[in-house]
Amino acid sequence: MRKLTLSILAFTALTGAAFAADLPAQKAPILLPEAAPNWTGVYAGVQLGGAFGTTNLSVPTPAFNESWGNNGVIGGAHIGYNYQINTVVLGVESSFDLLSVQGSEANNIAFPPNAFNGSSYHNYLVSIDGRLGYAYKNLLFYGIGGYAFLSNNSALTLNGIQIGAVSNTVNGYDVGGGIEYAINDRWSARAEYRYYNFQSNTNNFETSNKIFSNHVFTQSANSNVFRVGLSYKFGEPAPVVVSAKN
Repeated sequence: MRKLTLSILAFTALTGAAFAADLPAQKAPILLPEAAPNWTGVYAGVQLGGAFGTTNLSVPTPAFNESWGNNGVIGGAHIGYNYQINTVVLGVESSFDLLSVQGSEANNIAFPPNAFNGSSYHNYLVSIDGRLGYAYKNLLFYGIGGYAFLSNNSALTLNGIQIGAVSNTVNGYDVGGGIEYAINDRWSARAEYRYYNFQSNTNNFETSNKIFSNHVFTQSANSNVFRVGLSYKFGEPAPVVVSAKN
């Protein structure tokens, strides 16, 4: 009986080994690396941040020069187009921002005993820029710069009475850079810094005050803007890479 049992067990083991040898070999799945996002295409999005700058105002006669800080919140929308060549990304972008940026400075020394005050308020900012970037995996490092113009409102008061005011658009440039992260083939998030500079411009205003009888003052402005944004890329989505089995 013992010999019979051992014979059955040996036969079963040999049969199982032979059956397993006849089965097709199973290979582990090969996972292909995910393709890096393609930045080519039209995109649009929104941004929000803070602005920290300076306004300078001068009056030629009598000689007077004053500067003050202009700080506040900036937010708006952007639209652009990217074209990727290997790891290089070329693009153009335009943005429109509404601002709540203002500042003022009182001066009791220039015209004693009079109290002189200059103030400014910025309404909106528009820029048209070129972009140059380097794509690495899901990241895009880019520089940006171009033409910008700013809606500016300035006023002068003497002893609490407004002696002059002007609302105009000032021209300048912007330059900066940022980093953008592709969340998927549609959405990307960015963080960037830009420096805006608006050249000196001369303004005429009406006043009956004899101290400022020439009716002219000159102003210039600059601003440092830090902001974050979210963009959506239009067009057909890129093909999805899935795991493959041999």
